[in-house]
Amino acid sequence: MELLCTKRVGSLGRIVIPSGIRRRWGLQLNTSIEIYLNGDSLVLRKPGEQCALCEKAVAGDNYVRFTKTPNKEIILCDSCYGFLWGKFKEDETKEKIRRIK
Repeated sequence: MELLCTKRVGSLGRIVIPSGIRRRWGLQLNTSIEIYLNGDSLVLRKPGEQCALCEKAVAGDNYVRFTKTPNKEIILCDSCYGFLWGKFKEDETKEKIRRIK
């Protein structure tokens, strides 16, 4: 892991993300970021699509997307999709799943 800078927590409990990092990530005013606690570390991540089961971020074409309701889609990473496909390969619901490439 690369140390980019050291910052102090301000009197209101805030930490400023340096402008160089904001530019590098493409963060603009009112852009959301995800904050995770991982042991003794805070992890900041650009929001993106993630697997509904394991919550790993998905990118490129290594995921499957299917529609749950007209306004809600479910995304599964390839490993979770493969696991479920193996478990339910005889189930008729597999016909409702469409692979995005």
